[in-house]
Amino acid sequence: MLWLAGIGLAMAEEPRKLSLNAVGDQEIQVTNGISLARDCLPRSGPRVGIIEAPRHGKLTERPVDIFTSYKADNPRAPCNERRSRGIGAYYKAKSGFKGVDRFRFLLVYYDGTAETYQVEIKVW
Repeated sequence: MLWLAGIGLAMAEEPRKLSLNAVGDQEIQVTNGISLARDCLPRSGPRVGIIEAPRHGKLTERPVDIFTSYKADNPRAPCNERRSRGIGAYYKAKSGFKGVDRFRFLLVYYDGTAETYQVEIKVW
């Protein structure tokens, strides 16, 4: 379930800027996030928090199995060998919309750290 990001939550200083393309009302994955313990078991979170909702579509989150890419010297590097459960953020434009949609959201991790995303999607 998505939530609106409230005042008082520390946000990343500089947002990650994404420029993406979508065809019609085809759903696309915007990004994903994961938080693993050293034994490769998922920790709670991350969660998606909307700062500014898309005006011409919808942002949703759902579980997704992904490969991680920890560096070789990271204790979690063995986790890279298999998929682990994380969360994906997905965008779907309203039926019939063509043009540019913009929105901002957070990925908030179990420890309270957050990544801010500023997204622009060209819908063809």
